[in-house]
Amino acid sequence: MSEKTAPHGGTTHRPQAQQRASLPEAEDPPIPTYAEASGYAPPPGPPPATTSSAPPLTEVASPPAADELPGYDTIDPKNTEFLLYSTFIHTPNGPAYQLSSPLDSFNSPLRIRRLRAAEIPLAHELPIHFDRSETLYEVQDPPFRENEYYLIGKKPHCYGGALQLTFGWKTWHIRHIAGPNSAPREILTCKKVSAGGGLFGKGKSKSGAVERDGLTEPFEWRDTDGRLLATEGLQLLAGGVVPTVRLSEDLDSMWRELIISFWAARLWATFR
Repeated sequence: MSEKTAPHGGTTHRPQAQQRASLPEAEDPPIPTYAEASGYAPPPGPPPATTSSAPPLTEVASPPAADELPGYDTIDPKNTEFLLYSTFIHTPNGPAYQLSSPLDSFNSPLRIRRLRAAEIPLAHELPIHFDRSETLYEVQDPPFRENEYYLIGKKPHCYGGALQLTFGWKTWHIRHIAGPNSAPREILTCKKVSAGGGLFGKGKSKSGAVERDGLTEPFEWRDTDGRLLATEGLQLLAGGVVPTVRLSEDLDSMWRELIISFWAARLWATFR
């Protein structure tokens, strides 16, 4: 059975069983909290109101047909920017994904799914039930393991196996565990951008925080070849300070959703 080796192609290895790797070295620092890392509160509520196509609060949307699949044509593949408002992940055009619970709720596991086309105009207007059957990825926080989380794909088109997220030496390490007898293999890192110039960063903003392309406290997601897959940070908008991730334009749909899920998982871990 073959194994995916790069974010730009390859076959999909199907999940088998989760195997947990050894803990990071004892001297590794703990994961910084969201407040410590950014100095900001949890993601804000809905974005500022615009002309809404949502029905009145007394109107209930018709449920989708039983055989309707999530609307994968509802997200323009050219959209590379995603923003987190409460439990909804938006493109610049509107909501696209839903988290099973707020980042600061301490609920575990955390799940992410794509909104159905009929649900998109209702986000932030009516309570939307999180349908677990549509879960794309599930983030687990195993007991008795510090700085260690696991992302598991729940659909055939998701990245196979278990994906381990650990924090140590100021960097998030993402390792792939293909099967029960497989050793973890690092595939990605997520590192905070420094203000030292050169490879990381272009300096500090007027407030003293590191800034890149309008994002403060930026992090970079790179593969093992050093290719930049995404940049995330905090963006000051009319609705408040909004967690934002910007993806590389050459990612396919599977890798786009994988990186979005990693981003949500990393933010979730900082609240725990």
